[in-house]
Amino acid sequence: MSRLERFGEALRIAQDNLDSRNFYACNPSFDKNCGRRK
Repeated sequence: MSRLERFGEALRIAQDNLDSRNFYACNPSFDKNCGRRK
């Protein structure tokens, strides 16, 4: 597993934790739905 994959996994976990508290973390440069609720 590469460092980038580990970082991506950690970022996903962090985003899931933020979502669970009604926050949304995103990067508009690659997330076209930035700020939209699921």
